[in-house]
Amino acid sequence: MAMHDEVKEQHKKLKGRSFREKLEYFWYYYKIHVFAAILAAAAAGIFIRDVAASRPEAFSAVLLNAGGSERQADFQADFAAYAGIDTEAYDCAIDTGTSLSVGSMSQTGFVTSQKLIGLAQAGNIDVMVSDSEAFDSYAEGKMFLDLREELTPEEYSRYREDFYYIDYTDENGTLTEENVPVGICLKDSAKLKEWGCYSDAAAPPIFGFVYSSKRPELCRLFLEYLTAE
Repeated sequence: MAMHDEVKEQHKKLKGRSFREKLEYFWYYYKIHVFAAILAAAAAGIFIRDVAASRPEAFSAVLLNAGGSERQADFQADFAAYAGIDTEAYDCAIDTGTSLSVGSMSQTGFVTSQKLIGLAQAGNIDVMVSDSEAFDSYAEGKMFLDLREELTPEEYSRYREDFYYIDYTDENGTLTEENVPVGICLKDSAKLKEWGCYSDAAAPPIFGFVYSSKRPELCRLFLEYLTAE
């Protein structure tokens, strides 16, 4: 039956019925459509609200398995002030609450891992700091930039003793490049201690420049901030 004919047929069925009967008829036959419309409207409302409330992002860092989410807001505000970021106009996002266990990957862990990869691919993470196990996992996928190309000569000399190296292999396990400096061990970082990050870590966390970042100056400034004495 064509849509026009179907509408005419429904009008015939409702002709002469009371308003209450019409409502009951409509609810019986179209309640699924109503629910779908309400959900669509709610989703649209949330999307519009989030877009309206969002600000351009000036900088974004993920401190994986940091355990410092209670001080995250203060951490963000402190670095924003250090970097001269206007938080009235821009967001300075430093995620200290995300956790991931690479050794025993659960369904939740898999979703978290894929989320981080997706954010990196979209250019929404500038820097990642992590324990060595998770850092290795992402480094093998070439998440991080080669420090020989990223740091200034002065920075290279300053951080060289704390470089974290990785060997690259192809899909067959054949070594393609060895001793590539992709991370910096953050030994005795006063700022990480101040914000309660990695307080129970057995080894220093590792800092890496995410390959898709378009804000190298702020990335280096964040490294300077974390390693300031």
